[in-house]
Amino acid sequence: MSVDGRYGAAEQSLAFSVCYLAEVLVPRQDDVSMVVGVIEDVLPHVDRSLFAVPELSRAAAMIIDARAGGKHAPTYASAMMECQSAAAKFSMWRLGRAHDVFQSQQAKEVA
Repeated sequence: MSVDGRYGAAEQSLAFSVCYLAEVLVPRQDDVSMVVGVIEDVLPHVDRSLFAVPELSRAAAMIIDARAGGKHAPTYASAMMECQSAAAKFSMWRLGRAHDVFQSQQAKEVA
């Protein structure tokens, strides 16, 4: 039994990218550039009907817009707050799903 087989490579790449940006307080610029490159590659291909993907997509788009700058671009700080919120939602969901799998496996061992 898997934790959730619905997330494909694009959704997982997006989630890990947003989580990285949310977790690392002072990321190396090279790492941020690589993560943004991944986001730009996968964002058009993610399935936004999956849980937490709309929030992850919105946060990722804000990071791209903040880095591009411009008159109506979000600040990097507000984009990072969006990443933190999306990453927290995704992490709590994955925690719940993983714990469900664990409990199911434990029940099978006892039976």
